[in-house]
Amino acid sequence: MFFFLCISNNIAQEEPNDCVNAISINSNELSGQTFTMPGGFGIQEISGCGSIEHWSLWLKVTMTGTGTFGFDLIPLNPELGVDYDFWVFNANDGVCGEIWWDPIRCNTINAMEAGLENNHTGINGSTTATAQGPYGNGDSGYVYWLNVQAGEVYYIVIDGTPYDGDVGTGRMDGPSGFTMEPLGSSVTLGVEDQLLAEHSITIYPNPAKGAFTIDCGTIANVNGWSVEVVNMLGQIVYKNVMDSQQLTVTATQLNTQGMYFVKVSDQFNNVVSVKRLVVK
Repeated sequence: MFFFLCISNNIAQEEPNDCVNAISINSNELSGQTFTMPGGFGIQEISGCGSIEHWSLWLKVTMTGTGTFGFDLIPLNPELGVDYDFWVFNANDGVCGEIWWDPIRCNTINAMEAGLENNHTGINGSTTATAQGPYGNGDSGYVYWLNVQAGEVYYIVIDGTPYDGDVGTGRMDGPSGFTMEPLGSSVTLGVEDQLLAEHSITIYPNPAKGAFTIDCGTIANVNGWSVEVVNMLGQIVYKNVMDSQQLTVTATQLNTQGMYFVKVSDQFNNVVSVKRLVVK
């Protein structure tokens, strides 16, 4: 199931643009959610990594396991001018309503200024930097992941705008919001993610122009497996059955540019992979 998450009756009563109204969520629940920025400006509570919050979304994330933790933050609009910054704080490092000075992780670079190939950002194990930005010349979109214990609580603050067509900030027209996919050994994988990790199903190129390929890697037999491509409205826009380890789909079959989810199911209708795809 794919759905948008910003403010709903069962999540929060107020706009989550301040610490006190942060969306409470566990680290596993981040997967598969789409977040949109709240309307209105909150109290200025962040000063770090060479920047401050402008139009922020606060998440209060409880760790579900012990080990490393990180995330991929992927804007729905792939234009390089669409920029999201973030800061991470231990929940014990400050009090809501006060200024939070020293994030344990942060990244405020701009993908275009840094010369990056995409506007993704987040935390993973591919770098040793714990802070990057704001100018980003030579930096990457990622910082080094956290060592966490189950039950620990962290604030993740994401800075952006509630829409990606603000001429004043140089952002382009397009879908607003972002997805976050948790990474690291602390994340308790469900059946779908375990199969994905085991079989290394990949999609390339991503973003795609013209065509993309679903590659099932080392899986010995995919006969009878099915592929569905779902748009952001939850509509199935493409469906096919696999008879080999690779399936190539022409992007023109999807009718329009944007963000999609590619779902692969086995012959017993068990979902073994859900991957995000950007079509340009």
